[in-house]
Amino acid sequence: MLLAVACGARMRIGSTREPFGHDLASRFYHLELPLPPREELAAMHESVHNVYPLSAIGVRATDLTSVFVPPAEDERECERFVAASFGTGGRFIVVHPGAGKALNVWPGRRYAETVKVLGEDFGCGVVATGGPADAAALEAFLEACVDRPFVLPCPSVGFLGALMKRSALTLCNDTGIMHIAGAVGARCVAVFGPTDPARWKPVNETVVAVRGKDGNVESVGVDEVIAAAAALLGN
Repeated sequence: MLLAVACGARMRIGSTREPFGHDLASRFYHLELPLPPREELAAMHESVHNVYPLSAIGVRATDLTSVFVPPAEDERECERFVAASFGTGGRFIVVHPGAGKALNVWPGRRYAETVKVLGEDFGCGVVATGGPADAAALEAFLEACVDRPFVLPCPSVGFLGALMKRSALTLCNDTGIMHIAGAVGARCVAVFGPTDPARWKPVNETVVAVRGKDGNVESVGVDEVIAAAAALLGN
């Protein structure tokens, strides 16, 4: 709000602060955009929530799928990596076993069991990715793997998007990687725990969620993930 004032804009528009117990927005904005009632918000997908305030100025969104186009250089670098690692046209699965929240992390050994079966059944290699926050989860996955996969620590967002788009499948938790996979149109199985996929999974149909019935990520069975993955790989 302070930046909106400081920039000198003649018309300042922003979201209302009333749901948070104060009316600061009315002092800074010429037009306050509404938020949905709490009971409506509880069942609303976050993509709908994010564009809801725009309805106040006549903006209507009909397509809520996310889109990310990797830079051309990342696409070329990805092709070189795939050709060197799996051969031209080689099939592979991307596995990102970590997440920003510990409660969202499916056990690494289960990822290892899953990719072993999928690799054998569908003839796929494996690429594991992770950032600094994923170190423990990535190590747990690698230790449980029968055959060590290719490991890409801290790839750029563009390269990662190109890699997932090129992959046969991406396996991950409910985390940012899932949203990149959806945005590039990659086939993806995302394991959910406490978060409701009805609200947080990308609306892109290429992303399939598997969730623990009790809201616990460890309640998700290997067979459930394999079944979801096999259905995508079969297509």
